[in-house]
Amino acid sequence: MGSSPAWPAHKKNAVHPPLGVCGGVFTVGEDKELSVARKEKSKKREGAMRRYWRETIGELRRVTWPTRQEATRLTVLVLIVMTSMSLFLWSIDVGTEALLALALGAR
Repeated sequence: MGSSPAWPAHKKNAVHPPLGVCGGVFTVGEDKELSVARKEKSKKREGAMRRYWRETIGELRRVTWPTRQEATRLTVLVLIVMTSMSLFLWSIDVGTEALLALALGAR
């Protein structure tokens, strides 16, 4: 009972891939069913992309966009909060630096 081959001969109706020789090396060729399956998968992927974009555009149409006045007001509010937080963190940094310098005797 020697070795067991990858494609056993004892199985009836076993599907054997076509073999070819490429540069002295055996290669397994692609059969038609596999190429048809790849084409169908490609079509499904293409359909999925179209559906994604169609749904995205539909969602964007349903968005309630702010008016120019609302957008301006909210932008100014963000800039004020950002500036005040920057000043607050800067003051904490300067204060901590001064306290550490005093504690370590650097001044």
